[in-house]
Amino acid sequence: MLDKVVINLKPTTGLVPPRLRIAINGTQMFDGVIDQPKLIRHETELQDRLNITIHKTGKTKDVVDSKEPQKVLVDEVLLNGLNQHPDKFGIFNQKNNSYVKDQTIQGNEMALNGLWSLDVPIFRQEFVPELGQIQRDQFTDIGTACFGCSFTYGELLDDNQTWPYHLGDAKNFGVGGNSISAIVGTAHWYVQNFKCD
Repeated sequence: MLDKVVINLKPTTGLVPPRLRIAINGTQMFDGVIDQPKLIRHETELQDRLNITIHKTGKTKDVVDSKEPQKVLVDEVLLNGLNQHPDKFGIFNQKNNSYVKDQTIQGNEMALNGLWSLDVPIFRQEFVPELGQIQRDQFTDIGTACFGCSFTYGELLDDNQTWPYHLGDAKNFGVGGNSISAIVGTAHWYVQNFKCD
């Protein structure tokens, strides 16, 4: 099965847009100027890590002196639909810039020239529903469906003391002792068989 990688880039530029060279696990995906939002989609078979590199150039001394913006925001990185949090795990090695020293900045913004990277491990988790467990409410169509472990179920609590109860039009499908695999697997099964907002 192929892994699906999506990179959503949002530039803010003046007259001179930046040039980006983008690679996913060493395979070049893009090499060119970016002056409007860009979505990179790539399907590949990843092993144990997702590594994205973005080389940004174009912030010349003339661009700096003109005080025009030339930055790119790595707005989103998805792996198989799951957010990889580029704002928390991205690293920008700022180098070869006029007036500023080389430095490393954590985040998802490239304001100067340098190399932005995201290197995260890949965890393979099967999401398997556990449908024989006891939950507070029976599966039905509902406005809000709540899934989780004993915190959602409300172990040792009356129904009106659980957090799903306080949402109003909600059903509590939490199960004490549930794993993340069972929680997500049950939620996926539920949306295929019932309706909720």
